[in-house]
This record gives sequence, C-alpha cells and structure tokens, in this order.
Amino acid sequence: MHRIALERFQAALASRGRISWQSGVVHLPEGQHLTGSIPSGARGSTRPLALRTRGFKTSGIGNVKYRRFGQASGDEPRRIQQHRAGSSREPILELARRLGGGQNQGGSSSNNWKDNSSNRLAVVILLVFFGGGFTYYVFHLEAVPGMNRTRFMDVTPAQEESLAMATYKAFMAQNGAAILPAHHPETRRVQRVASRLVQAISDVSPSSDNTLQKSHTQWVIHVLADQKLNAFVLPGGKIFIYGGMLRLCQTDDALATVLSHEIAHQILRHHAEGQSGTKVLYFLAQGLEALFGFGFGLSILLTKLLYQLPNSRTQETEADRLGLRLMTAACYDPRQAPKFWERFAQVEQRQSGEAKGQQESSGLFKAAESILSTHPLSEKRMQALHSWLNEAMSYRAERCGALPEQASDFAQIAWSPSFRPFVAR
Repeated sequence: MHRIALERFQAALASRGRISWQSGVVHLPEGQHLTGSIPSGARGSTRPLALRTRGFKTSGIGNVKYRRFGQASGDEPRRIQQHRAGSSREPILELARRLGGGQNQGGSSSNNWKDNSSNRLAVVILLVFFGGGFTYYVFHLEAVPGMNRTRFMDVTPAQEESLAMATYKAFMAQNGAAILPAHHPETRRVQRVASRLVQAISDVSPSSDNTLQKSHTQWVIHVLADQKLNAFVLPGGKIFIYGGMLRLCQTDDALATVLSHEIAHQILRHHAEGQSGTKVLYFLAQGLEALFGFGFGLSILLTKLLYQLPNSRTQETEADRLGLRLMTAACYDPRQAPKFWERFAQVEQRQSGEAKGQQESSGLFKAAESILSTHPLSEKRMQALHSWLNEAMSYRAERCGALPEQASDFAQIAWSPSFRPFVAR
C-alpha cells in the first residue's frame, strides 16, 4: 500500500504539482484530481485521500524583492537609501542630525540617540576640540602696541629669537659667500643709516616694555651682492638688504624708508605673529574640513584667503605707519617715503612684466590682485602714506627743525651710481 501511495505521489509531482509543507496539502494543476486511498493507521485501514487543487501562478515583477545574503528583512533597503542620502548631505547638517538623533525602525529619536554611542562620542570630541581651541585662542589674544588691533600671540620673545637664530644660521650657510664685507662702502652706508634709526627706536616704541630695549639687541647689517629687490630683518637684529634694493635707494631718505619699515616689523613682532597665526591657519582648516566636508587642501586655501593674506596686508600697513614715525624721529625726510614706494612698485612691475597699461590694473584684475596679494595695492599704500604726512612733518619740525627743500635733491645726485668715483673691492 505504501508503494502504491508513493507512486501516486510521484505522479502528482510529475504533473507539475507541488507540496505546501506548511499546510501539508498536495496541490495539482487546475482540473486534475488524485483518486484512490492510502493507509491511515497501523491496522491497514484506508480512507479517501482528500486533496485540494489550485492553478499555478507567477508573481509579477513589481512584487519581486532582491536582498543580499544575510540582509535583514523589513524596510532595510529604505533605510539604506536614507543613509546614502544622508551621507551626501553637508557634514554640518549631518552633524546636526546626529546631535538631534535620527529616526530608527519604529523607534523614537531619543532612543536612537541613546543607542548611537559612536555618534555621541564623535560629537563630544568635536565639541572638546573646538571648545578647547577657542578657549586657547581667547586667552592668547593681545593688543598690538600702538595700533588699534587685537591679535593672537602664543610665541614668547625667547622662542621667537631661538627660531630666528636657526633661520639665520641656515641662511648664512647658504648665502654667506654673497655677503659684502663690513668695510665695503655699501655696507658702511647701510650701517650709518641703520644706526640713526636704532637710536630713535626708544622715541617711537609703542610700548614701554618693548623687547628691543629689554634684550639690548645687537644689530648686525648684511648687504648681499644680489640684484633682488628685497630687504628683511630677522628677530635678534639681523638686517639683510640686497644690492638691487640698495641701488634703488639712491638717497639716504629712501634707504631709511626701507630700513625703518623692516625694523618696524620687528618692533611690532610681526614675525612671531606669523608663527602664531600658522597654528590658527591649520586649526581653521581642520574646522572647515570637519564641519563642511572640504578637502584639506581647499580648506587651507580658503583659510589663507580669509585669514592669512588679510592679516599680512594689515601688518604691512602697520609697518609703513610705524616706519614713517621711526624715520621721522631719526630726522629723515618723511616725504620721500611715498615717492620711494611708488618708484619701487613701478620697478617691480617692470621686472615681472605686469606693467601693460592702466586697463589691466582695473576691474576684475585689480580686485583679484587686492585679494591675493600679501601687500596692499600701491594706490592704497600711497593714499595711506600721504594721509600720515602732515602728522609726520609736524613731529619732525618739533624734533629736528626745518627741513631744507633741496637736501634730498643734493643727496640723490651724490648717491647716484654715476657720481661715485670708485667701488671698493
């Protein structure tokens, strides 16, 4: 009997039937029936086999669901799409979503926030990072002496001089052969002008506890036999001026303009401010990268445009103003300062090949130059210097007496290259 039942069962399967194991019912194609009986007990009794039939149907393509192996059922695909959509949003919005908590499957945002410990830890780290950085920044703010400005400064004068000494040794090792000897006429000329300016520092120093007076800086003059239009001062009193700049300074007044500007940078500790500002630069870049998802390179670029370059232009303006006071206190002609910087801008433009008429210096070109430059535009620089001239001339008249009108013209002839009878070797 069992054999007969097995044969009938195989016949049912052969006719494209199937068994529903949940209900224990054999299904056959529409209109077919399985007749006969099978044993139902141990004593061999039989009963009719009651079978239900139904037609074969296939699911529509719209009802088909595809799921990866091991993937949970339910609305998991929908939540994956939401996660992908959330990852493409701006990081600051994603951060706000994490702070507020996100909706989970059938749960509230508060439950999701409690369960999402990794997000909470990330937010705490960000808050500590930015909060600590902001606190450190505030506690290291100071007023720039003599200027209406507040700056971040966390480099001490000793640290500044130590870093500058390392820079000085490296520069001398690389360029020592190009430095003119101390007895050279050009070096002696620079020493003469610089000594007058250094003696006047105490009269114009914006702070009574100026580090230049405390440390008794030993000023050293170095003239390089190079035609670059450059001059700079390292902390510790190391003055460098190139032959190209010195040749452009045909008068002592013009040379005093350059040297006083560079000395003013040290009086105001702009070098140390730049070292401190580098930390702010990288901190802000990290903030832009974390909050807005910018790449680190783009964050550095934006921070330079918005912070470093404007600060550099402000420092140059401050050095111009204090330098004008310093050269005036040393009894040089302050009227030569704007004339020299105008001539310097023209020569610099000719050397770089940018002087192509007024049209290039207008409109978008001028706007871009004002944003990307480390120095103020020549027009703005001249305007600022002329606005300070009346005060400088009054101070010079009180301190040094009347200013001869022809003194600068005579000095210009005396110091022109063609007037010199020889050049010491």
